Amino acid sequence: MVPLDTALNRLMVDGRINSIEMSAVSESLMTAAQSEVTSILRESHKLAAGADSDFDVMNQSQIIQTASQTPRP
Repeated sequence: MVPLDTALNRLMVDGRINSIEMSAVSESLMTAAQSEVTSILRESHKLAAGADSDFDVMNQSQIIQTASQTPRP
């Protein structure tokens, strides 16, 4: 773990955050947590209602499914 300013200025090539990891209090609240994160990011990115999101919010099951569909060399 490093301070955000240090990461943005020294560790990231383009000065942008590429991913954020978080956890829900319980599995039953995961969908609500994903919806809340999506709303916060859409507002932060100043996306108009109906506009496509310029980010993805995925839970662990979705990440596993995507990884299993990716061809391996």
